[in-house]
Amino acid sequence: LTTSVLVERLKTLQSQLMALEQDSVEVASLKRVSRELIDERLLLHRDKAIKILTACCLAECLRLYAPEAPYTDHELTDVFDLFVRQLRYVGEVQHPLYSYYFMLLESLSTVKSILLVTDLPDADELMTNLFKHFFDAATPDLPHRVRECMLDILVQIVDEAHLLPAEQAEVAQRARARHQLVTDLIQHTSDKLQKYVCQYFSEALLRGERHPLADEQERERAHRLVVDIAAARCESVLLNVIPLVQEELRHENSRTRALAIRTLGRCWRAHPGMTTAFASAWKAWCERRIDRDLDCRLPWVE
Repeated sequence: LTTSVLVERLKTLQSQLMALEQDSVEVASLKRVSRELIDERLLLHRDKAIKILTACCLAECLRLYAPEAPYTDHELTDVFDLFVRQLRYVGEVQHPLYSYYFMLLESLSTVKSILLVTDLPDADELMTNLFKHFFDAATPDLPHRVRECMLDILVQIVDEAHLLPAEQAEVAQRARARHQLVTDLIQHTSDKLQKYVCQYFSEALLRGERHPLADEQERERAHRLVVDIAAARCESVLLNVIPLVQEELRHENSRTRALAIRTLGRCWRAHPGMTTAFASAWKAWCERRIDRDLDCRLPWVE
């Protein structure tokens, strides 16, 4: 088949699948098409139209088969790899295929089939890439409905995931928590993220203790994440993290103390209300103005 003919056939199939009602369809009748759609020649096709149309058809199959999926974990990994690769374009609203990219996004949001990804062997990589694509796409002029669907998908993943990989915290940090999408995600999932952020921060500190030079950058990234979350006015996420930073104020290493002083100072400036919420840390930070090391007193007045 030529590319143009295949595109037209996939468009027709996608329309036919969309017209089917989940409650009335006989899923056995979809067995052949559901198998044909996971052919590598479609999943890895070079043509963008064929890939996104295949993805939309697969999303419809998942909708019609829900709550079960007609694929093995290995096959689902290939399916969601295709989904994630297509969702990198959700921010390109002028793209000629944008209606299909949004269609895929909306389907994964409303049908909640995205939850299938959390139990897959390659879930960490797939979720991290999805987080990255969404945060990259979340520009201020992104249509509200697109942002709404992206947020819904991310909230579903955070709520369902047994354990979020640390890479996702780093992706969020690189996107900066002042990004509205990141801020909204934190606010919607603060209870769940509280545990993950604390775990990520604790592991970064522990590695820093074991390998001070090798993991200094990771420690600094973890501290920047704390400041970004504070700036997003999501201090509840930091409930168990600020006490860890407070402990660093008494660390024997002056570089560690200086970093903690600088981090808390930036938190107080970003969100003054935190000085009341974390009164003990505020008091300990104030006492550092007479630290024995000049390198620690300087960041106190920055």
